Amino acid sequence: MESEHRALASCLHFILSGKEAIDRFVSPVANLQRLKSGKGVIDPAANLLHDIIDAGWVGRNPGRTLAEVEQAVQSIIGSGRDSGGVVPDEGNHGSSPAYLKDIKEECRDWATTITANPQ
Repeated sequence: MESEHRALASCLHFILSGKEAIDRFVSPVANLQRLKSGKGVIDPAANLLHDIIDAGWVGRNPGRTLAEVEQAVQSIIGSGRDSGGVVPDEGNHGSSPAYLKDIKEECRDWATTITANPQ
């Protein structure tokens, strides 16, 4: 389950920042070690979900289901909007079901692409 959390964290980071969490010029093992050791750099555009992304990369989600992570993301995105904050990218999506569905679909597409093209 740890690898699924890491993949989800990387996907969320990519969606929010447009930047990969991995360095394509470094071996997959080195990338994995960097993320697991807490040395993954979270882009400022993804700071809204910093704690969730960091926990996923480092592996601090023991026993937490992906559905619970989804609820946490929904809560943060909703609170960002409700408090007058700006939700990254197109802004003001809040926790609308359509926005969350888009995130889920983008994560699935991203994970499929990364799995199919690991280089």
